[in-house]
Amino acid sequence: MIITTGIDLHVYSCRSSGTAFPDELVTEAVAAGLHVIAITDHDTVDGSAEAEAALPEGLTLLPGVTVSCTVDLGVQRVPLSLLAYLCNPNDRILRGLLGDNRDEQDRQVRKLVRDLQNGGHALTWEDVATQAGHRRPGLPDVAGALVAADMVSDLAEAFSAAWLGGQYPLRRRRLPSARHALSAIRGAGGVPVLAYARWPGRLTLTADDIAALHDDGLAGLEVDHPTHRQDDRRELRAIARHLGLIVTGGSGHHGAGGPVLGAETTAPEAYQQIVRAGHGTMPIIGTAVTTDD
Repeated sequence: MIITTGIDLHVYSCRSSGTAFPDELVTEAVAAGLHVIAITDHDTVDGSAEAEAALPEGLTLLPGVTVSCTVDLGVQRVPLSLLAYLCNPNDRILRGLLGDNRDEQDRQVRKLVRDLQNGGHALTWEDVATQAGHRRPGLPDVAGALVAADMVSDLAEAFSAAWLGGQYPLRRRRLPSARHALSAIRGAGGVPVLAYARWPGRLTLTADDIAALHDDGLAGLEVDHPTHRQDDRRELRAIARHLGLIVTGGSGHHGAGGPVLGAETTAPEAYQQIVRAGHGTMPIIGTAVTTDD
């Protein structure tokens, strides 16, 4: 079956940094007129597995995950996000890498809470976990806990230099190299696509940087994303064409207040390229029929 429209390959559920449950996301995707969705939670495939159980008729789920890693750019080591599609979810090496990444995030946030406590602030892990809800606790949840405890007036103050932005910064996370992550994704039969190649004020990868990642196994480049300016999109599209990379698009939807589902989409031809290239698992076509009471 050829998909003709409505393909959003970059969506997060509450199993990582999103707000909606996976079953809610698939319902919202149908309402938004989408035909294919990829839940790409950070370092976990749990969201995709849950969405599969609730997948309605007319919607296809492309199994995905965002793999956190790093790359050396000159003297700096910077974080990267690789969107990995159609990986074997039971692959031992990939599962180990994802588990290590989750453990590292947990270690970093717990250390941050201890630092705040040692500084005389009565913040507990339970406070942070309450803010996270069904997500793994992260830095935004520490900030939210500070606001909820009236230690700061708002999130802007929480992230100011006096607090999380300066006095209590998260230490550099110990993440795998992009080369290691790409090898693990490929070994699991997956298709690795680079997200956030251009993020004004945060990250700018050059053509040479992307070519080096391609040499290490990168298969695609997310060009159409809300963080990418039009001039960056034109340049990234030219780089992808030169290297033979699959060009994708996705909203990066996290929930209310950010890009809506389907704000950016992937062309049907690019989707078919991903399906042909991946061999760790298959797209899942929804069969559940929803009825009104």
